Amino acid sequence: MHLRSVYSIKIWLTYHYLRIMRYSIEPQTTSFTTSNIVDGTVIYTLIIGIIFLYFGLKAKKLWIKSWGILTIISCSSYFIFKSSI
Repeated sequence: MHLRSVYSIKIWLTYHYLRIMRYSIEPQTTSFTTSNIVDGTVIYTLIIGIIFLYFGLKAKKLWIKSWGILTIISCSSYFIFKSSI
């Protein structure tokens, strides 16, 4: 090997070693509020399900009533499951 290639490999390894060592070993606690985002999405979906049920009853369309009922049951079961944990 040429001295130049050994030197460039040494620089490359040093750079990546220092880059890796920059980060702490302890786990970082990032406080993303993922549970709040999920809860908000489920509440929004519950509202959409109620709207589907309302318009399904008003227009006498079985498919939109079914989607509304299924959505309400799914969102309700999510909150029941979450409260039991």
